[in-house]
Amino acid sequence: MTTRDGPQDRYKGVWLIFFILGLGTLLPWNFFMIARKYFIDRLADPENVNCFSNETARATLPCSYLQSMFDNFMTLCAMVPLLVFTCLNSFIHQRIPQQIRMLGSLVAIGLVFLITAVMVKVTMEPLPFFVFTMISIVFINCEWGMGRKEKASASNSCANQRPSCTAAANRAG
Repeated sequence: MTTRDGPQDRYKGVWLIFFILGLGTLLPWNFFMIARKYFIDRLADPENVNCFSNETARATLPCSYLQSMFDNFMTLCAMVPLLVFTCLNSFIHQRIPQQIRMLGSLVAIGLVFLITAVMVKVTMEPLPFFVFTMISIVFINCEWGMGRKEKASASNSCANQRPSCTAAANRAG
C-alpha cells in the first residue's frame, strides 16, 4: 500500500492531535519551569539571604548546591517517571477502566498542585523544601503518565469506526 492509498488528513487533525499531546506531556514540567525563579529563591542559603541588597549583589554571590542542581533534578524527576508510567500505562490500560484512570489522575494532580500552591505561604528550610518539591514533581508526573490514554483509546475508538481505520491502526501499532 502506498501513501496515496492511505486515508487523507485534509484538516490536519493528526497534526493537531500530536501537537496537543506534546503540550499535555510537558504541562506538569512547565508548571515548575515557569516558576523557576521562585523555586531558586526559596532554595537560597538562609545565611546568604540577608546579603542580597540588589540584583548586582545577587549576581556576585555564589549559588547554593540546591540552587545550582534544581534544574537537573527537576528534569530527572519529571521525565523519568513520565516515561516509565506512560510505558506502564500501555500494559495496564485494559485492567483499569479509562474513566477511573483519567479522573483519578486529574484529581490527584489537582490535589498536589493545590498543596504546592499552599506551600508558598509555609516557611521551610531549603533542603526539606527541595525534597518536597522533587517528590511533588515525581508524583505529578507519575499520575500524568497513568492518566494518559493516547494509544489504547485511539486504537479502540478507531476500531469502532471503519475497517480501513482498523487496518491502519494495526499497521501503526
